[in-house]
Amino acid sequence: MRIKNLAELKKLEIGKEIKLVEVEGMENHKALNQIRKIEVKQTNSIKFEGGSWLYFPKAFEFESWENGFIIWSSKNTPYEIKLKYEVLD
Repeated sequence: MRIKNLAELKKLEIGKEIKLVEVEGMENHKALNQIRKIEVKQTNSIKFEGGSWLYFPKAFEFESWENGFIIWSSKNTPYEIKLKYEVLD
């Protein structure tokens, strides 16, 4: 499911499943290839079942792709991290 912009990301429904499919700049991410279900939504983040959080990025750190979205963490620093998420139907 393509997430076209940050506003659409913030509108994902409780119960929607998301999978982190690719990570660049961080080895051995613990959530890689795990399906996580949205449990709680807040204005600045979403909480997954099990207790982990995904904080919403700034608009310039967000990118859309055909199956989900990409978050660029620390986009303007030498420690750039790319997190590519797939939103499952």
